[in-house]
Amino acid sequence: MVYEAKTTLDACEDEEDQFSSAFSSEDENELSVKVVNGFDAEILEDILTIDQECFPSSWRYEDSRDYYKKMISDTTNMNILLTANEKNVGYLLAIPHNVALTELKDADSHMKEDLNRFYIETAAILPAFRGKNGLNIMLDKLAEQCKNRDISKLSMHARVYTGLSQKMQKMYVVTKMRRIQKWKYYNSQEPTDYLEVAL
Repeated sequence: MVYEAKTTLDACEDEEDQFSSAFSSEDENELSVKVVNGFDAEILEDILTIDQECFPSSWRYEDSRDYYKKMISDTTNMNILLTANEKNVGYLLAIPHNVALTELKDADSHMKEDLNRFYIETAAILPAFRGKNGLNIMLDKLAEQCKNRDISKLSMHARVYTGLSQKMQKMYVVTKMRRIQKWKYYNSQEPTDYLEVAL
């Protein structure tokens, strides 16, 4: 079965910069990350819960269980969990850029091959844990994992309406950007920004 990359880098830190100051350093310190290194049934259930609570049903995969089982079983991918007091509250998935390119060629024909790049396929944080710097924590761990694999570049389709694209542009050195006005994976109702960034 072939899965198309959902590219929902959006259910994370809506307007995080405005709210992060409202939380104490103690609140921020309760968040940590861990890397998933292979299939784990409990982790799969947690990822499915995060997916269901963060995305509209029309944005989710028809068979999310099989999809995420495949993603966490494939150690080529980078699967990162955000935890709070030992509870998994966020998830970030990055896949090889060329895999995403193959899956997204009908939706974005301008993507080019690049063996030294990973694509952020999805990132989500449970609503109760947003605004606590969780996205930054996951992205820092992703950068560490990329460095360990000699990967120096990322790509993504970032949602515009939530301000996430702008946030990513502030965080990284953007080497390429273009806007797609009606992104297929947002039910063709919203734009997305395709970004290529250097780590």
